[in-house]
Amino acid sequence: MLRSSGLLLACAVAAAGSSIAQSPQIKLPGSGLFILPVDAGQSLLRQCSRAAPANVSQFWNPSPEQIQKLELLLPKYVRYGAGRKPGIPDDVEYHRQYVGIVVNGKRLIYGNFYPVSVSGYFDEKSTPVIICDGGAAFWGIVFEPESNVFLDLQVNGSI
Repeated sequence: MLRSSGLLLACAVAAAGSSIAQSPQIKLPGSGLFILPVDAGQSLLRQCSRAAPANVSQFWNPSPEQIQKLELLLPKYVRYGAGRKPGIPDDVEYHRQYVGIVVNGKRLIYGNFYPVSVSGYFDEKSTPVIICDGGAAFWGIVFEPESNVFLDLQVNGSI
């Protein structure tokens, strides 16, 4: 009897682990990543339905390695981090634009996230994607690459 209880417990733990591994999360396809030119940075920060970083003194180009690290840490932060905003949809395929910013002498990265469904309306490589309203599927986040810390997560207002 004890042996079958142990087997049952092991099966339950394996099933729980399997469901956790298959739980929904944001999708970041490689083809949807754009590091914007420095001269597009100011326009990217002119979001109409959410707060964006202020007091930016300069723009710079983040490295692919910095973006890779950001995207590795991002899903866990969006789901469980202190900055978690209710309503950011899981199971949405997101395109995103990045620009490096300097605020109070600190080099940060600003990310602009939006569903792939709107990507065909913009030249994503050079033009900031800015959507008024749209809800929580449109969001932005600040990342500090030196310490691997996310500083701010803002979502668009609802339609």
